[in-house]
Amino acid sequence: MANTYQNLQKSHPCFGGNKNNVGRIHLPVSPGCNISCKFCDRRINDEEERPGVTSKVLTPSQALEVLDKALTLCPEITVAGIAGPGDTLATDYALETFRLVKEHHPELIKCMSTNGLLLYERADEIIEIGVESVTVTVNAVDPEIEAKLNRWILYHGRI
Repeated sequence: MANTYQNLQKSHPCFGGNKNNVGRIHLPVSPGCNISCKFCDRRINDEEERPGVTSKVLTPSQALEVLDKALTLCPEITVAGIAGPGDTLATDYALETFRLVKEHHPELIKCMSTNGLLLYERADEIIEIGVESVTVTVNAVDPEIEAKLNRWILYHGRI
């Protein structure tokens, strides 16, 4: 069932929804990125607890197993999100994971974050999978400023 924006605002904790009865889980399935931002610090380790850091990158099937266990322990989870540690569209892993979530847990809101480089090309697929919430990171609207922020951008195999 598709959520209206008003329903999404009420049920998604990132929008300040009913904070007592909802929760979210982030599934770290995106191993790489297609933009190397100079300020980005994505790490895989067990020492840090901050956005962008995970102790392990999961395969889509492992992510489904983790989600199943998490829902058993915390049935108040209403959102399955993917925000890295790399970009969700730089590989197929995030969209494969969302397909599994849609199949096994259609009641969950599917939420993703992306740098947007491949968003236009993959928009139909994202809609078909049923992702209800997409956050796009915009670091600059001026190409000269963007060039100063990045080491490189990888687009269809070309830097």
